[in-house]
Amino acid sequence: MAHAQALLDQVVLELRDFPEEKVVEVLDFVEVLKSRRSEKPAMGSAEAILPWGGTWQFESGELENLLRDMEQSREMED
Repeated sequence: MAHAQALLDQVVLELRDFPEEKVVEVLDFVEVLKSRRSEKPAMGSAEAILPWGGTWQFESGELENLLRDMEQSREMED
């Protein structure tokens, strides 16, 4: 337990120099690790991939345009 506490203390010391937005990212990563411990989604599933994808933000209509372009590409392949 003493080793675990020393590691925790080291993490806390390192985080003190981080800007707030980076600390939030670390907390998000901790949540991802905790969720992996409780359940493992099927390999290749959206649930398995999502934690690695980050947060995507699109301009208004941008996602719809990308999806339409993908669908058109698929139709051209057939």
